[in-house]
Amino acid sequence: MNDEIGDSINGYSGAAVSAASSSSHSSGGKSMCADDPRRRWPAPAAPAAPSPDELTVQQRRRRLRILEAALAMAGDGYEAVNMRGVAGRAGVAMGTLYRYFPGKEHLLVCAFGHWLRDFSTELAPHLVDIDNPYTRVWHTVQRLIDAMSRRGLLADAVARAYVFADASVATEVENVRLQMVEMFADVMGNGAPVERDRQIGELLTDVLASNLPALAHNRSSIAEIRRRLVVTLCLLDKRQRSRTQ
Repeated sequence: MNDEIGDSINGYSGAAVSAASSSSHSSGGKSMCADDPRRRWPAPAAPAAPSPDELTVQQRRRRLRILEAALAMAGDGYEAVNMRGVAGRAGVAMGTLYRYFPGKEHLLVCAFGHWLRDFSTELAPHLVDIDNPYTRVWHTVQRLIDAMSRRGLLADAVARAYVFADASVATEVENVRLQMVEMFADVMGNGAPVERDRQIGELLTDVLASNLPALAHNRSSIAEIRRRLVVTLCLLDKRQRSRTQ
């Protein structure tokens, strides 16, 4: 409870400073300090979200509840996700929610990363008996797209979050991208990826990520993303076979 009170206070303190700054500007830019009418309050910087590694066990559990609440709401699409609804579903104060996730795009991108970790964990047992690396990755692509298809509106929500994300979410977007790269590389290298496996992981991830804007604007579909990933993988496999002949 003490953690949540602290989180809530920290979350709201940034909002309070922002409100004070806005009030100063709305009054014609007059300083609140009588000794220097030219002085202006500096624009407050948005507090950085804490890294999961910096959190206590209780705070990590709270963060996990928030992510799972966001994923549940994202199942109804991007527009269905709102910060107040997520806070209510997770059982946390609004200030606490903003302490962990400064905005909706930040929250959804992190939620997708959480979903991807669960997917990778569930995937591993299905690949144990597959020796060919390209076949393993092919199964990974199929299962990934199938999982996203079953939650089509979740895919839409994630795609829109990527499109609408600004520079403040760049770190989270890059973290999820690297997560996908490592997932594909790990599958390709059967748990011991080398540089070429990572290059293939980079390529497949870029194919997926580059199609998210088209998905968000209804210019593409999950089925089309699947097709492009499979075509890319088949071309890589064909090239590798020609080199070994």
